[in-house]
Amino acid sequence: MINPSIERFQDAIGACSDEILTLGGNRRDCARCVNELFEDCLKFCTTSEFACRNVCLSARAYGKFSCKVNLE
Repeated sequence: MINPSIERFQDAIGACSDEILTLGGNRRDCARCVNELFEDCLKFCTTSEFACRNVCLSARAYGKFSCKVNLE
């Protein structure tokens, strides 16, 4: 089971495009949001928690895709 605390990072990274779109930002702003939250996500994980790091990587990939699709 995924740690409930890591899920908040997943949710936040996934929501970057919606948040930036609402604020009138662009794809670069969205990518910045994704990358900053990804770094925070990795800091949350310990180096020995491979599954936790994979959750962060997966969330970042989804966040980047969402930025590309939803923002110009």
